[in-house]
Amino acid sequence: MIAEGPDIMPTETSFVGSYERTVDQQGRIKIPQEVRDSLPADADDTFVVTRWLDGCLAAYPHDQWQAFSESLRQRREISRNLIRLITAFAVISRIDPQGRISIPPKLLEAADIDGAVLLVGTLDKVELWNPNRFEEAVDQAKDDFDDVIGDLSLIDDVDGDMLEPANGSG
Repeated sequence: MIAEGPDIMPTETSFVGSYERTVDQQGRIKIPQEVRDSLPADADDTFVVTRWLDGCLAAYPHDQWQAFSESLRQRREISRNLIRLITAFAVISRIDPQGRISIPPKLLEAADIDGAVLLVGTLDKVELWNPNRFEEAVDQAKDDFDDVIGDLSLIDDVDGDMLEPANGSG
């Protein structure tokens, strides 16, 4: 079940939680006040939005996009074609006075977003999802959740009991 209400809680440009919104006829989405308030000055009230993994869109604060772009430049193993796929669809969208960003139809269509949109904080960016597609992605990920969390050595069972710190202190 998707949480309702203003649940994206950014901390030092670290976004978590989710928020349901509507895309208007002009492709505008209102960004939650909590997200807008947390943007660093370097982001200049601007997001870079592009196609992303699993059929969603990624909205990077402008300063985070700059860091992400630089990391792509530094990694020689990333193919030119992958960089093209990421950057060819990217658009710069400044938050308007009503707190909205505009997303072109080609991006909304790529993510199958029409009407309802779910904003999901993923630490350094906010993903924009078709709510049904998000639920499908979450359902698929549930099978791997226990294994991945176990690999992180943070919990010892699915009930969430915390382990002692690995260095033995505490």
